[in-house]
Amino acid sequence: MTIIALGLASATIVLKFMDDVVFATIRMKETFRVAHELFIIYLREMDFDPARALHMGNVFRRGGQDTLLSEARRNAAASFRTCGGTPQLDGAKKSDAKNPKTDTKPNGKSDDSSKKPCPDFNAGRPCKKLKPDGTCVFAHRCNQFVSDKGPGGYCFGVHARCTGCDYDAAKKLRAPAA
Repeated sequence: MTIIALGLASATIVLKFMDDVVFATIRMKETFRVAHELFIIYLREMDFDPARALHMGNVFRRGGQDTLLSEARRNAAASFRTCGGTPQLDGAKKSDAKNPKTDTKPNGKSDDSSKKPCPDFNAGRPCKKLKPDGTCVFAHRCNQFVSDKGPGGYCFGVHARCTGCDYDAAKKLRAPAA
């Protein structure tokens, strides 16, 4: 829109360029990350053209879409990493990289010093947030909100909420107290 507002190019040329580069890439079932990188690559092609003959109206028609698309895929894989910030094309494959899936099994114990009750324990499922030894990082206590323990107060009984909280029914809340 800035290009159009400044009068550097007409709206039809800019919109045709965007359709050819960005929206056609998304229609080919590529991710937006690839479309973003392809857009940047085409801007670079126009910027670094030695003859200064390329512009938004003719850069796509000059050809080389498959080469630029493969470069965009490589750039997207390197720029939009999702595996712990490890700069590899295939994600985090190194042994010392952070692995989002851990092999740690819950050992049934919990951190009694934690001030927060475990949501998994209270839902009756295995704990997901574990320390390396399998101990849950939260306290295995009831997470029923109650009105007489201050803002955000929990029942904090030794039972799970899914098995039935035995706290005074008149003081139970659906949401934390404000």
